[in-house]
Amino acid sequence: MQAEKFECLDDAKRELEKKSKKWNYHTLDKVEIAEIKKYMSKGRPKSGATGEKIVYQINAEFKKNEEEINKFIEEGSCYVVGTNIEKKDLPAKEIIDHYSEQQTVERGFRFLKDPLFFTSSLFIKKQSRIEAMLMVMTLALLVYSIAERRLRRILEESSETLPNQINKPVQNPTLRWVFQLLEGVCRVKMRINNTASYAWTGLSDLRIKILRLFGNHVKTIYQISS
Repeated sequence: MQAEKFECLDDAKRELEKKSKKWNYHTLDKVEIAEIKKYMSKGRPKSGATGEKIVYQINAEFKKNEEEINKFIEEGSCYVVGTNIEKKDLPAKEIIDHYSEQQTVERGFRFLKDPLFFTSSLFIKKQSRIEAMLMVMTLALLVYSIAERRLRRILEESSETLPNQINKPVQNPTLRWVFQLLEGVCRVKMRINNTASYAWTGLSDLRIKILRLFGNHVKTIYQISS
């Protein structure tokens, strides 16, 4: 408003009051209304010229309305979570924590819908088979989540990393990406003089590192020495 000029003192006060009413979190602190001589002719006034008109200019300072700001923060920090869990069974904080983690669950079900999981290629009509497929999918998601959590914990405890999609070392890779890193590992069956034996191909240094992170049982399966 300092750039505005008002024809009379009352106009300046009204304009200031009008604008200040729109402020939700600030209040006026200091207000000065200055009288300024205005010359009717253009350009720099000549020596000895007197002002032909008086206009008014507002110089105002404002300060934060801490009470309103704190009230807004408090209201914005509140939300309602409805649950049928009794207070004695689970404290409110733990309910909020579990509620906040629902994105993790939703990401898991998004994984089930991924084309790589081939769910869309299955068509079943019978209700019992639909329920059975849901059971298998949920169980698969549980195993997936446990494996991902275990891998991330081992990476953190051992201060190891794995490359992500842009080859940046991370300690929290998704298991889906780890599966993609392991693509190309094959189990080959060989038969020599009626004796069958098995060998693994495609085991690069990175893939061996990943398999070792999953523990001794996995290393035994993939014939990886300690």
